[in-house]
Amino acid sequence: MKRVLAMICALVLIAAVFTACGENKNATNINGIEVEGLVYETENYKELYLVMTNKTGKDCDIEVTVHFLDADGKEIDKSIFSEYAFGADTTIADYAMTSEWNFDSYTCEVEVKDLSYYVPIDKDLDAQLTGEGEDLTLTVTNNSSKAASYPSYYIFYFKEDKLVAVNRGIIDDDDSEIKAGKTQTEEVGTDQQYDNYQIYVHSNADKD
Repeated sequence: MKRVLAMICALVLIAAVFTACGENKNATNINGIEVEGLVYETENYKELYLVMTNKTGKDCDIEVTVHFLDADGKEIDKSIFSEYAFGADTTIADYAMTSEWNFDSYTCEVEVKDLSYYVPIDKDLDAQLTGEGEDLTLTVTNNSSKAASYPSYYIFYFKEDKLVAVNRGIIDDDDSEIKAGKTQTEEVGTDQQYDNYQIYVHSNADKD
């Protein structure tokens, strides 16, 4: 699947290197990982999503730590999550969970690790959106010879470059997979007006 490469906002990587990042500020490529921070904001809360592109030249696992800060730069919450089987030259998205809905800024750390239990499969997943508005359908086809386990999706909807809606979930069969050569669909419509969107699908496959 062709990926939209994102090269904006928030990052730090391996060896305890730290880079501060606020909303909509560009970040530099550090050790081959490019990260874009997308903040979805309503009247009552904010949500932070990270769109990450693996430019290290190798497949890897990653562990991400996000520090949420208040207006004085004091840490008010922390989110730690891992992604497995992050294929070289692919892009994935993830949600940085926090209970502090009014954070002012954040910093990120990303540690790159060797592959552990799974192998990448994202390049063999073809994701398409059809329809419009509330009648959107996401279709994901697994073109590999392996089953894609727990395939997740993130769809970011933009209006004049502002993030106005997010749709995320799992798109799978009764075995929490998309079998080799098979297709799964999911209704992903939104009632928000948008003029652009980005789709990211991530999964992994067993080594054997």
